[in-house]
Amino acid sequence: EIQHFQDFLNSESKLGWLRQSLFLGENIAELQLSILGLFVVIGVVLVHMFTNYGDLPKAKYFFNISISKGVKARTTLTSFSPALNNLGLVYMKLRAYDLALSSLKKADSEGTLLTPKFNMLQLYIKFAQLKKAKELSDFLYSKAPQDIDVISSRATIYLLKGKYKIAKKYYEKVNRKYLEREDISGQYAIVLFKLGFLEKAKKMLQNGQYTMIKPIKVMRDGLSIIIERKLELLKDS
Repeated sequence: EIQHFQDFLNSESKLGWLRQSLFLGENIAELQLSILGLFVVIGVVLVHMFTNYGDLPKAKYFFNISISKGVKARTTLTSFSPALNNLGLVYMKLRAYDLALSSLKKADSEGTLLTPKFNMLQLYIKFAQLKKAKELSDFLYSKAPQDIDVISSRATIYLLKGKYKIAKKYYEKVNRKYLEREDISGQYAIVLFKLGFLEKAKKMLQNGQYTMIKPIKVMRDGLSIIIERKLELLKDS
């Protein structure tokens, strides 16, 4: 085990480091070193999950191992909430949304973290379960009224409800430096467009820091074309 740990420390390639860390995690879990095994495996899976999305089923597998192996540590471990929450995120990436929601609900019941509630909120928004989303949003906003993601999620709910003026009020609460985020700038641009602020919507789209995520790119390009055409019509009228 010591030799493998030295190989792990000396490994220079990302893949080599990842493989060594997985090896250690598996072996420590098999040795049932309670708390140490639990958290090493959770840490290893996080590395595996965020470094290599192509192997999410294995990430799911090791999260389940980390939770089951840690049952013996119940007397000293206060909560499995973080592990269950991250397992829920893995299920979300796998598009197993029912399992994701189930895991997140368990995470929420296990501890006092707000994170599982926020992730459940994203699922409710994704599937337009706006009543449930609004209830969770009310709670989260009462606990973290300055949190950017809580504010923008709340604005998204009102956008989906067609209550654009209320959505705009929440987007106006977002710190200027975060308005360049692609999710926020794109949705804020839609709100401004719906309210007739065409120039502001155009500027919001131009200032957004966009990646090549296809749905966001399609939305941005499509809305930009519509805004340009409307502005041209206004000039000609």
